Amino acid sequence: MILATLPLTTLQGAAWLFLVLVAVLYGLLALWRPVQMLAAPLLVAVGMIAVGICGLLGEPAWAVARFMRPDHYDLYLLLSILDTAAFVLGFEALRHLPLRARGEARDPPRRLLRLWAVVVVAAGFLAQTVFVLRSGGFAAFYASQHGTAGAWEETSAYLYLLPLALFPALYLLLADRRHRPGRAAPQGRIAGLLALLVLAFLLFQGIVFGNRADMIRLALIFAALFLLLREPGHADLLKAGLLALLGIAAVAVLPLLRDALHLGAEVGMAEALANATEIHPDVTGNTLYFAAAIVGVADARGVTDGGFAWLYPFVGMIPRALWPEKPYGAEWSINYEALLAPFVDWELAPGSAPTGIADAFLRFGWFSPLAWLVLGTIGGRLWRRTLERRTILAVGGLIGYLLALVYVVLQDFPAAFYQWLFFVAPLGGLALLERLAAVLGTTPAASAAIRAQEASEHDGKAGRPGGRGLRAVRPLPLCPARGGGPGRDRPHRPRDLDRGPDLCLGAGAGRARLRAAHAAFRP
Repeated sequence: MILATLPLTTLQGAAWLFLVLVAVLYGLLALWRPVQMLAAPLLVAVGMIAVGICGLLGEPAWAVARFMRPDHYDLYLLLSILDTAAFVLGFEALRHLPLRARGEARDPPRRLLRLWAVVVVAAGFLAQTVFVLRSGGFAAFYASQHGTAGAWEETSAYLYLLPLALFPALYLLLADRRHRPGRAAPQGRIAGLLALLVLAFLLFQGIVFGNRADMIRLALIFAALFLLLREPGHADLLKAGLLALLGIAAVAVLPLLRDALHLGAEVGMAEALANATEIHPDVTGNTLYFAAAIVGVADARGVTDGGFAWLYPFVGMIPRALWPEKPYGAEWSINYEALLAPFVDWELAPGSAPTGIADAFLRFGWFSPLAWLVLGTIGGRLWRRTLERRTILAVGGLIGYLLALVYVVLQDFPAAFYQWLFFVAPLGGLALLERLAAVLGTTPAASAAIRAQEASEHDGKAGRPGGRGLRAVRPLPLCPARGGGPGRDRPHRPRDLDRGPDLCLGAGAGRARLRAAHAAFRP
């Protein structure tokens, strides 16, 4: 019905074909190597198709004629081609440049990781509890549609965004169990129960509010756990495939049933679906209509702000208590509604987003593909480093980038920045604590001695350090692995000394072994 009333032009057909070909190419690469399911160009192409193609085909013909001009759609699709091509170029071409050499890739000490995850979880639940109490209590808040009863305007963004840190905390707890299995202990069981508690809460809140963003975060976390932390087996691929299907279904269905999902909802599923699919003749929340109108009007008027609006996330981090007159995002730069009002005779639904294509064009005009080139370059470098290291923090950093990329494609760059910040900040805190523990726990000289001892053991030359200043070292005693049992003894590796308290002998014994490592070093 759409194709009969809006025939595809040559440009539109070429754009559709290009986006589909990019998605198919990376989809075939994912069949050959499943880890490519998380390749950034695949996410970009699928997102562009969802907005630029499905956003049109899923609409009745009268709505397309009412809300979108064909020339605006042509400009939007042309930018889709240019931006996607620039992103793929940056991702594929520049990621092959040499990386800066760094030290050995290692995971944070298990005890430190768990302790930090507990701290982050406690902070997230505390912030959520305070916000819910300010919003009238549990019943009032979770009985409102999409959290509309929340005290958003009266509460600092630091408070109501802090619960987003529960997602990286959940990732850390699950990644530790998957990446370093076989060390069952009471602390490990407690960490597992804590992960289940966090997961149950995030699923509850995401379903009750019909929040597809929460489902996207969880889908990225579990996909990375099964595909990136280590080479996936057949069972891992099956789990990742099932979770991907569940995630896609949740993202597609939850917003349609939002009216019937909150506590005490008086609307049934059928009525909620009818309400969600109803199209008002004068109001639209379709992202494609919004984005195409912005591109068309901005191009006709020559309106850009040189990227000024992208500075607002940094301004927004200044607490309003310190700057009571701090402008809101809509007041900082070009206002979308004020820009479109003289040129369209329809209104935008609350919460409408312009997409990254329109947002970048409104900042830089026809130079906007350069922003996508930079974004692709960053993604390519992160992708390569993650595949080389496969550490918990490296994979977590890539998840943060992919989450931001989803928001860039579907919303805009400022929203993507906040999502990236609240995901990677807890990971950065853990990395900082690890560095501090390494600096306070040992010296570079002792670290060099330990690494030299490991190298000599690996080559079968323990006790013959080759005149490098190391005395002969006795064979390392066996330390029962967590959980004990036959066949589960393992040598206590000296690298553990370089990463904090001794994992098998306790903190006091760890310090004794550390002093022994210092004594073995002869300047």
